[in-house]
Amino acid sequence: MTKKTKVCLTCKKTFKRSSEDGLVEFKGRKYCSLQCFGKTLVGEAHPYFGKKHTEEWKQNKRKERIGFQFSNKTKLRMRKSALGRTNTEEQNRKIVESHLGEKHWNWQGGISSEPYSLDWTEELKENVRKRDNYKCQECGRKQTDKLFPVHHIDYNKKNSVDDNLITLCISCHIKTNGNREQWQDHFNKLVAKQKEKQNAKHVSRCIESKPHRSATRLPMGSNYSYSYRWGGSRNIPIKGTEF
Repeated sequence: MTKKTKVCLTCKKTFKRSSEDGLVEFKGRKYCSLQCFGKTLVGEAHPYFGKKHTEEWKQNKRKERIGFQFSNKTKLRMRKSALGRTNTEEQNRKIVESHLGEKHWNWQGGISSEPYSLDWTEELKENVRKRDNYKCQECGRKQTDKLFPVHHIDYNKKNSVDDNLITLCISCHIKTNGNREQWQDHFNKLVAKQKEKQNAKHVSRCIESKPHRSATRLPMGSNYSYSYRWGGSRNIPIKGTEF
C-alpha cells in the first residue's frame, strides 16, 4: 500500500497526498511543491545550463504562440493558484529595482526623460487627429471621449513635423514600444500610401472643378488668332481661324 505521507527531498518536511493526486502520481512524487522541485534545477543541475536557443528556434516558437489561448480549465486553475496571493514590500521593491534604468529590457538610453519640441502643443495634436479623421491608423478604431495619443514615427520627440506624426489608439501605441525599427518602417510606408491617395484626389478635384477657359490673342505680325485653354497648369495654344 502507498504511504499517506512522504518526506520532501529539498526541505525535509513531510507532506500528505492531496485530493488532486492519484495513487500513481503520489507514488512518484519526491517534493512537496513546485518551489522545492525548482530549487533542484539551479545552476549546473539545470538541463539547459550553459545552452542557448538558436534564433530559428525562437522564431518558430513565436509563430506557434500566435493566436494561442489557454483553456477555461487552465485559466480557472491559474486563478485559484493566485487567489489571495500578495507580494511583500521587499518583493515589490526587488521587482521594481530589477526593471529600473539599464536593467529594463527596452532601455533606450534615457530618451523618455528628454523634452519635446516647442511646437509640440495641444493644437498640433488636435490637427493631427483631425487629419486622420479621429481614427487609429493601425487598427481603425474610432476615438470616443478619451483622446487618442499622437505618435512620433521616428521616436524623436523634437521632430514634430506632420509627416512624422500619426494617430494611434492607446493599445496600438503601447505595442510600438517594442520592435521600434519594424514599426517605424511600417508607419513610414503607411504615411507614404496616404500621401499618394491624397495627391491623387487633389489632382482629380482640380481638374473637375477648374473650368476650361479660352482667350484670343493676336501675336505681333501674325495673321492668325490663337486660342489658349487652361486645364490645370498647362496652357495649350490652339491655332484658330484666319483673322
